[in-house]
Amino acid sequence: MPTPPSRRTAIVAWIALLACAPGLARAGTRLDVTTEARFDDPPTLRLTVVDVGDADADDVVPEIHFLHRTVVGDAAHLTPGTQHEWRLALFAPPRPGTFAPTGRVRYVDALGERASVPVAALFATPGAPATAVGARLEVGAIGLASSGRVVLDNGGTDAIAGRVAFLLPDGLGTEPESLPAQVPGGRQTVVQFTVERRGGPPPGEYPVYALFEYTADAVQHAALARTIVRVAEGDDGRRARPLLVGGAALAIALALLAVAWRRSARR
Repeated sequence: MPTPPSRRTAIVAWIALLACAPGLARAGTRLDVTTEARFDDPPTLRLTVVDVGDADADDVVPEIHFLHRTVVGDAAHLTPGTQHEWRLALFAPPRPGTFAPTGRVRYVDALGERASVPVAALFATPGAPATAVGARLEVGAIGLASSGRVVLDNGGTDAIAGRVAFLLPDGLGTEPESLPAQVPGGRQTVVQFTVERRGGPPPGEYPVYALFEYTADAVQHAALARTIVRVAEGDDGRRARPLLVGGAALAIALALLAVAWRRSARR
């Protein structure tokens, strides 16, 4: 017996719903990363990554740069609400001081696209003098671009000259990637910069770091500042198109269901 038109319409609608639903959920991959650096033997960086989104993260790999070398962790798969921990052995610094391993946690999101989260930490060698400079990072909400500033506060009496570098998520950038900074003794210096959106990331909240490094009396010093920036709606066609397609498919499916229900009600 042929399938009635109303039932055929309902079947097509349900198929469309099932097809578009995964696409609507794909934009929800989001990772939260915490770090702890310890001067053990050898120095160790512990990373804990939690999938705080509503979609899986595949091929999650930490990639840390330290002392001109790269350390890569094993790949992991995370589902929403789960976490994974890595303990990465680093290299002993050649001189005393405070050092900053930096890098990214790379992953493949549920859209099948590669992305990353920046990570940074500080650790000091035993007996190293404290860093005299403190750092604070401020960045406004990002549409296509946003201004930011790093406030450097010198608690010592000597003037300090160093460089500020920025660690940003994929799709955001600064030009140049680092800036020189001089901080008079007992004073503050404000380093102004601009963050540009370069094709991503999608709207949401992301960590951003500023790292100030300098050398004094043959001792390495580092100050690290971290903040969370909000990426607003902007020119993000790379991610927006799949959502628009999914939304259109959902609307069509719902319309087909409504037609099928009306036809069934008349019979």
